[in-house]
Order: sequence, then structure tokens, then C-alpha cells
Amino acid sequence: MNRLRTVLFASGCLLLLSTLPSFGRGSLSGLKLNAGATSAEAIPAYCQAVHDVGKMRLVIQNNGSFGLYREFFGQPIADCFTGERLDQSCEYPKGTSIENLLYASIWIGAIDGDDTLVTTGLEGWGNGRELHPDASPLGDLIHRSIIDEDAPEFVDAVSEQDFVATYTDTLRGTSKDFFYARKHIPLYVKVTQRSFAWSYPYAEDIILVDLEIENIGPRNLENVYLGLYVDADIGFNGGYRWDDICGYVPTATFETPCGEFEDTVNIAWAADNDGDPLNGDFVVDFGIGNPALMFQRKPAPFAFGTRLLRTPDTDNRPSFNWWIPNYDPRFDFGPRRRDNPRDFRTGGLGEPQGDRNKYYMMGNGEIDYDQVFIGEIDALSQDWLTPNQVTAFRIARGADTKYLQSVGPINIPTTQSVPLTFAFITGSHFHNVPNNGALLYWNVNKYMGNLDFSDLKVNARWAGWMYDNPGVDTDGDGYAGKFIVCVLDSTELDSGWVPTQADTTYYQGDGVPDFRGAAPPPAPFVDVTPGLNELHIRFNGQMSEMTRDFLTNSIDFEGYHVWLSRDERASSYSLMASYDRPNFDKFIWNQYNLPFGKYELHELPFTEDSLRCAYGNSCDDPYFYPELYTVGHPYVHPDYPDSAFYFAAHGDNADQFGINSPIERVYPDALKPPPGTDLDTLTEDWFTPEGYLKFYEYEMTIDNLLPTVPYWVSVTAYDFGSPQSDIEALETSITQSAKVRYPMADENQLGDQERQVYIYPNPYRLDANYRLHGYEERTDQFRPGYRLRRLRFVNLPPKCMIRIHSIDGDLIREIAHDMDPSDPNHGYDEWDLISRNTQEIVSGLYYWTVEDVSTGKVQMGKLAVIL
Repeated sequence: MNRLRTVLFASGCLLLLSTLPSFGRGSLSGLKLNAGATSAEAIPAYCQAVHDVGKMRLVIQNNGSFGLYREFFGQPIADCFTGERLDQSCEYPKGTSIENLLYASIWIGAIDGDDTLVTTGLEGWGNGRELHPDASPLGDLIHRSIIDEDAPEFVDAVSEQDFVATYTDTLRGTSKDFFYARKHIPLYVKVTQRSFAWSYPYAEDIILVDLEIENIGPRNLENVYLGLYVDADIGFNGGYRWDDICGYVPTATFETPCGEFEDTVNIAWAADNDGDPLNGDFVVDFGIGNPALMFQRKPAPFAFGTRLLRTPDTDNRPSFNWWIPNYDPRFDFGPRRRDNPRDFRTGGLGEPQGDRNKYYMMGNGEIDYDQVFIGEIDALSQDWLTPNQVTAFRIARGADTKYLQSVGPINIPTTQSVPLTFAFITGSHFHNVPNNGALLYWNVNKYMGNLDFSDLKVNARWAGWMYDNPGVDTDGDGYAGKFIVCVLDSTELDSGWVPTQADTTYYQGDGVPDFRGAAPPPAPFVDVTPGLNELHIRFNGQMSEMTRDFLTNSIDFEGYHVWLSRDERASSYSLMASYDRPNFDKFIWNQYNLPFGKYELHELPFTEDSLRCAYGNSCDDPYFYPELYTVGHPYVHPDYPDSAFYFAAHGDNADQFGINSPIERVYPDALKPPPGTDLDTLTEDWFTPEGYLKFYEYEMTIDNLLPTVPYWVSVTAYDFGSPQSDIEALETSITQSAKVRYPMADENQLGDQERQVYIYPNPYRLDANYRLHGYEERTDQFRPGYRLRRLRFVNLPPKCMIRIHSIDGDLIREIAHDMDPSDPNHGYDEWDLISRNTQEIVSGLYYWTVEDVSTGKVQMGKLAVIL
């Protein structure tokens, strides 16, 4: 019998080994790997995967670039783990087809002897592909995840979705310098790239990337600059994208118990110039209901940004440069300080062609003005070169903008490595004034005032906190980071005023990376059994209710939600039931929260019994109820008349099984093991057949469902948050553990009753708009509508042959249905109305047969198709 117990993994390490590079200058016909190749000519193991657990879907590659740049040595445009077709570089929000990035790339520049060299994953015009993985298996992209402790991907995982890549710049012959007729000269660097993503609400708009850059060459690299190059191109489905703006936000102001606090964020950002409002609004639909509108216009009111979180040296000088490339030198422009000029020898001031110009751009120390202010730079400016006014007019209103965040200089001795950590972030509601774009022509300051940077700034702060958790002493040296102390109350003694109540707020970590965020309780184990017109849901929350939160070191489980949907999109789920532990929040009056004072939440929720003991006449006081003390009638402590607070229910407080919650216990008489009990000492009657404690086993039934359509069922667990860390209640992902079931009776429920196969819809009518009503694929936005049609077979034997014939007896399609009888959906299959010759069928009368492979029995029926 298998029992669920805590499993301690021995620390292991998955090593990507590569032999020392060959420093010979020889070349072969084709591509030659100089580092770690298993043969003279080897194929780099190019791979693309998608971070998609959050709201941002970002393509990750193992070649120093991010996003989907297709023209790259014929590499595939499919996810190398799932096989999913990749159509967008950075879709945000997920499911909208709104693009937020063309591509981003790593740039590494250095002085190598007497030469100036820059290695890039990609540069402007799609060139500069100089970073490559080794041949398989050494160069393979690696996937890890903390979601399932029993999965192989769990070992060494950091986030819900990790990707680990290793690549070098030692592959020659893949690019040429713009000014010199020479092939790429390697710096001989090896990059180990780790990227992390989470689904939690505070982290769903963030992806962290951590780089270790190692000098594997024979010489020291001097005056090294590290950069992140971004070409955003923001817009819907590939259109309306060459009208971007960009800028830089060095600091952001946040609220603390002491009032406002200004924190450093250093965000480089890009956005569409006006958000592409549609009919005077910014409403963004998920998916496309009508195939005829596949290329319809959609608003893009979001911002995309990057933040450098860790650099090799805290004293490194940061740079932020943007430019607009153009083959016409008059419009090839980027800001340039008067005290730091350079002739690019291209006729323009924009695209930095060639290694020397790129190196200059990476190390110029400039923080460029925001793009929309280019028209404000006139001939009298003492700081910036004056742009041509026609150029300024065009660029200020949006263009094909690129930007570069860089830092340096540093030295990297041979065999040594340096870190670089950054975050990709997005911000919602950046545009919220539909006609704001018109202000670009006459009032730039008002235009900027109408932009909403708040979500982008919050996400940038969270990115920093997840990289290095504030208040967490990671290395155990007694230092937990920078903080501010806010005195909430004080009393006057002979020695002066003495604080009696204070609040400490950490705003920065201890400088040691954590790459960890607060997480909700683990999702429960869920099983869904279909019945006729109903779904029976059974779940066990042993891990959900027993796991401690790493920030508070407490068990912060609060409750469960049961969700139901007709498709897989998170936005489609409806809440069917809740269980919520009964507890209350305590809001304390802070008279120092200027200008008027404010009730604030500082502590974790309290049980009713603990409040009664603290504020009632006794722990058995029958007249004390937290609900009696509201914001209009607060509790005033008799010994501290200046202190006031009130109580409010934390959540639904729906904890009565089968009464105020439709969720019930499967084993109502099961006991809860005392705290600290070794589960190995318990007898088998404590556990379910699956090995979970019976005390945590729950069930409910959802009825009145349509038997012929699939339903998605999800049970999530959530906590009560952490006011001290400014974290709202966290809930597990609705979509990650969802179960898909048809509400039909299974083999066990039917017993000896014969299963009659039938199909639907019959007749199939094109004018019925099945896709619009959710009966056909609604999330695939790129294939033509006739490729998304579905006709369903129901009550199939587990193993059978489905054949569709024309009325003349010609075989149109044959489908081999082979499923495990234990699969709840084994009685279902689909036909896409495509013939065996991959052609769209025509209107007419057809007949179908289903042959049971095990018994040889054949069932037959007719089908009408009206297109």
C-alpha cells in the first residue's frame, strides 16, 4: 500500500559538461562546433520552449535570444517539449494573441587583446546570431518544475516552470562584422541560462532570467559590458506593431505603514503609442469566437519591460539607450549626449552597426530621455544632440523602437564567471484614455500623465523581491536586508517618548539570491468520476492543509474552491462551491497614516475563540461576537482608550459541510492525527486506498449537466495571505490540474446494459455556429475554420474502428479508437470532417460504422452534413 509521506531528496546536480573549446581558426563546409562537439561537424541542439504558467507566454531559446525569430538555421517553430506550434514571441495576456515582443537578446562586449569584440544572440535586422548550444544531448534545453514532487522534473527545480540552457559563442562562420569582411570572432564565453516562471497572482506577469557567464578562453576578458537588447513590436496578431514608444523609470513610490517610500526599480519599458483603442475602448477579448474575424483588430493597452536585478558589481554603471533603425540615414536616429559623441560611419545616429559601435553603445553610460520627448530637444540643449525636426516628429509618435539595457565595465579572468540576472515584466492598464494618442501632437506632458505605470512598477518590485526575498537571511549571517521602522504608537516617560507599537517593513533582501516567491498551499489530489448528467468530485487535501508557508513558517491553509468550465481557458471557469475556514481579520486604527488616519491590517487572521479569549470577559464569554465590532462601531480597549480596531470575516467562513457548503467529508468519523505524529506509526485504517489520510478526504456532486459535451473541473486550495509581506491570499492555478470529463455513465454504472453508440451534432449544420457557442475549438486562432470542425462519437467501446462512408459506399475516413478502459473519457472520440485525403468534405448524406475490436460487433448509423 502506497502512503503519502514527506520525501526528502538527496541533493543532486545535473551537469552540462562541455570539453574545452578548440581555439583553431579552421572552418568546415557547414557549421562547426568548436566547443564540446561530438564530431567534426555537429548540429547544435536548437530548442524553443514556452513559459506559460502565468499570464505571460514567453518563448525561451537556447541561443542567447528570447522570443520567436524564425529565420534561424531552419530551427523549428514548435515547442520542443510539447510539440505545440509557436506563433508569438510574448503573448500577453495569455489567450489574446496580443504580441509584446519581437525578440530580445544577450549582448556581451569586451576588449580582447588589441581588438574590440561583441557577441550577440541577435542584433538589429535579425543578424548577429553568435551564441549556440552544443550538439545533443549536451546542448539540450532542460525543463524542471516544483509542481509535482514525484515527477523527475522536480529535482533541482526552483519555480513552477524552469528552463535551463547552456550555449557558447565558439561557433564560427555564422555572422560577419558590418565594417570588416571578417567572420565572427569568439570571445570564448559559455553562458548557463536559467529562467523561472510562476502562476501565483503576484508573479503571473513576471519571468526571471539568471545568467552565469564564464570565460572559457585562454585570455582574460577586460572591460566587459553585459547588455539586454529588446525589440518589442507591440500589437495584435502581428499588426499595428511599428508604432511603439519606450522609456526608463528609475524609481517608484510605494505605500508603507509610515507613508510613501521611494524605491529603486530601474525599469526599461516599451508600449504601443496609443494602445490601439477599438471603438473608443480598451476591452480585450480572449480568443476569437468567429473564424471570419481571425485577423480582426484588438487593443493592446499593455506595457512590456525589463529590469536588471543583479549585476557582477554593484558599482557598475548602468546604461539605457534606445534608437530607431532605418536604411535612410535621415531617420536612423537615437539620443546622443553632446559630451560623448561618436561617428557610427553609417550616416545615422541610430542602429549601432559593427562590434565597435555596439561596444560604444553598451558602455556610454547614458540614460536616454523617454522617446516621446524627442521633440522637446531643441538646438539650445546643452546635453543632447538636436535631432532633425522631421525625424523628431515621426519618432515621437511611435516607431520601430529598439532599446538596450547594459552594465559594466568588469573583468572576467580566464576560467572565471560572473552573474547577470534580469526580469521580463508586463503591466496592465498602461493605456486607459482612448484618445490619449492625439496628445502626442501637441501636449506630450499631458500624454505621459495619462499613462498608468502602477502595475508595471508593482511587478518590477515583485521581481526584485522574488529574486532576493526581503527579510529572509538566506546565508544565515544574521543580516536579512534593508528595512524601515514605522512607529505606530508611543508613550511619554521621564526619559522622553518611547515607542509602544512599531512596524518593521523590509524592502530589500540580504543580497543573496533566493529565486523564490510566496506560494499557495499545494493543490489537493482530485479524482472526477462521470455519471449520467453529473460529475462526482472527490479530493484529498492532506498536503494542502499540512504544508507550512516558508515566509511565515505557519500552516496558512484557508480553504478550497471547486470550479467548472466548458473549455480550458481560466477566464471560462465558474465557482461551484467553497469551503472556507472561519476566521477574522483585525483592522487597527493608525492615526499617523496622514492626512486623516486609516484602519490597517497587520496581523494574520484570528479564530473566533482566540478573539473571545483576548477581548471578551473570558474565553467562555457567550456575549462576545467579532461581528459586533465594525468600522462604524469599533472595539476600544478599556486600558488603551486611544487604540481602536474592528473585525471582519476573512473570506466566506463557509465551514459547515453539507450546510453552508455543498462539500462534504467522505469519512465524517475519521480522526485528525495529533500534531507531530509520525505517519509511519499509524495503521492502515487511517488511510484511503490511495494512501492519503481519511480525515482530509472530501466530495461533492455537480448535476444537471449536458451529457454530450466535455467539462473541465478544477479544485484549488488557497491561503489567507500575509499582510506583513503585502501578499494577498494566494490560490493554486485553476488550469494546471483540471480534469476533463463527459457527464456520461461509465462501464461500472452501466453494468450489463449494452452501450449504444451515437453521434452529435446530427445533422451537422454550418449555420449553427458551433464554435461561437463553445462546441468546437475556440482557442485556436490561426487555423481556418473548416479545420476546427468537430463531430463527436459517444459510448464507444474502449477499442474499436470508426469508419465513415459516403452514400455510395466509398470510404471517407477511418479512425482507430484505442483507449485504456480505465480512462474516464474512453467512450469518446472526434472526427474533424476531413477526409482520408486531407480534404474538406462536402454537404451530403453519410453513414458510419463502429466495429468493436474485442467482440467484432458492428453498430451503424446515418449522418447528414449541411455546409
